[in-house]
Amino acid sequence: MPDAISRLSAEVARNPGGRASIALAEELRRAGRLRAAEEAAQRALVRHPYDADAHDTLARIAADLGDAERARDEWEMALRLDPAHGATLLGLAFLAYRRGDHAEARRRAGQAKEKAPGDPRVEAALSMIDAMPPAADATSATTATPAPKLTAPLQKPLPEPLSPHTIFAAILAGGATGVLLVDRDGLVVAGEARDAQGADVADDLAAELAGLGGESGRALEQLGLGDWDCLTVECEGVALSIAPAFDENLVLVATSGDTPIGMARVLLGRARRRADRWLEVL
Repeated sequence: MPDAISRLSAEVARNPGGRASIALAEELRRAGRLRAAEEAAQRALVRHPYDADAHDTLARIAADLGDAERARDEWEMALRLDPAHGATLLGLAFLAYRRGDHAEARRRAGQAKEKAPGDPRVEAALSMIDAMPPAADATSATTATPAPKLTAPLQKPLPEPLSPHTIFAAILAGGATGVLLVDRDGLVVAGEARDAQGADVADDLAAELAGLGGESGRALEQLGLGDWDCLTVECEGVALSIAPAFDENLVLVATSGDTPIGMARVLLGRARRRADRWLEVL
């Protein structure tokens, strides 16, 4: 394995834009070097934001680090990019098993079997899922019953429920310089944003966004262009990506000016999905 890591590292150095960066992140994960693997996967995603394998690799790393929410974000993104991605379906089955959702775990594993019939990992996963008691809850699934090795086992407890202070933590760690959830009146619901000097500018940004969602929707309706999905504003040294969220809220993701627009859109999509899930259960 060290030889593979050395070989892939050399290949990435020769060709930083190649797909060897994805393989390097996976080899580092297998070697247990999770933080190095996470950094390698993030660099791979900057160059390959629409590669399902890159998102799948980062999801596996997040699962190993105990961040089930981030793992789900990455696997869901991989599935959007490639609905037939068997490893992703197996990963989502794993997360459902861990939280005690037998039906969802069985459904995802069944989809994986359709894409990869005869795969021994899938068959083992289905056997483990079918052996789970029908009434099992999230507690029994994560503590009393050993997790199936559908991907790598979680090494830490599942994170605490999302809160206004933690909802976007993974997005900020993944390359965003600021993430905000803003209500229709221009008030900050969750997230944080700071300027280059470290000053809190969340309230000022939120105030500027007041009414933007409604105005954009009305303008597009008048033009017959349908619903709006996202808006990107490029400024000096920073890019602001904005999207509508559940119940007329808005999500804003700020990234540095040298971040590829594709990566900014990926971060915006993750932030939007997290915001929608959180808002729907409030």
